Amino acid sequence: ALDLQHIDCSRRISIRVRGNSFLQHQVRYMVAALLHVGQGKMKPDDMEQLLRASDSRFTPHPAPAHGLYLMEVKYPPEALSFHHDVPTRAMTAEGETGKEGEGTED
Repeated sequence: ALDLQHIDCSRRISIRVRGNSFLQHQVRYMVAALLHVGQGKMKPDDMEQLLRASDSRFTPHPAPAHGLYLMEVKYPPEALSFHHDVPTRAMTAEGETGKEGEGTED
């Protein structure tokens, strides 16, 4: 999903992009294409052709990284579940508690 929002009368534009995964620099290319449309360098209809094109010669250069911020990363709950069969050790501010093998039967 892609949400655009012009902020105040400044030169700032908020673009929120949501997806399951992205290719390297993909969001920067998307932002560059949207800026080209806004500046009249491309027509809105050209966006579909860009998405279908296999030749990257016609895509705008990626937008510069400065000014683009990663605001949030969300993971589904199942991606954050921990395996219970992995042994864990208690930690304190001073370091690990106990010795290796402590609490196990030989």
